[in-house]
Amino acid sequence: MARIMRERDQRRATHVMTRGDFLQLGQQVEANTPDVLPALHVRRESADRLDLARWLFHPNNPLTARVVANRVWHHLFGHGLVSTLEDFGVQGAPPGHPQLLDWLASETIRRDWSQKAFIRQIVTSAAYRRSS
Repeated sequence: MARIMRERDQRRATHVMTRGDFLQLGQQVEANTPDVLPALHVRRESADRLDLARWLFHPNNPLTARVVANRVWHHLFGHGLVSTLEDFGVQGAPPGHPQLLDWLASETIRRDWSQKAFIRQIVTSAAYRRSS
């Protein structure tokens, strides 16, 4: 018998785990985004996965586009503009060329997240065609 996935009627309470131990519940928290990034726009009384997806790819949220641009750059050149691909946070390395990363991120958004168009732009550039 197949199970049908559906949303719960009541949301379960989410807590901070004291020292990472799931048996020691800390203060209760609500779904939200980091304060340093643009606010999450909620369509209903509380945020859901669609709200999060729209927030991740909103033009005012630069983080996702920067990560995508850095990963494409790493794939094409062998190293990213940010050397720590897996960590864009405070523990990661700062970008070697922050203005280039910002421009590439804005181009990713401007091209409606088309990887094909974005890669074409990079590989037809003078920087890519230079010999090492």
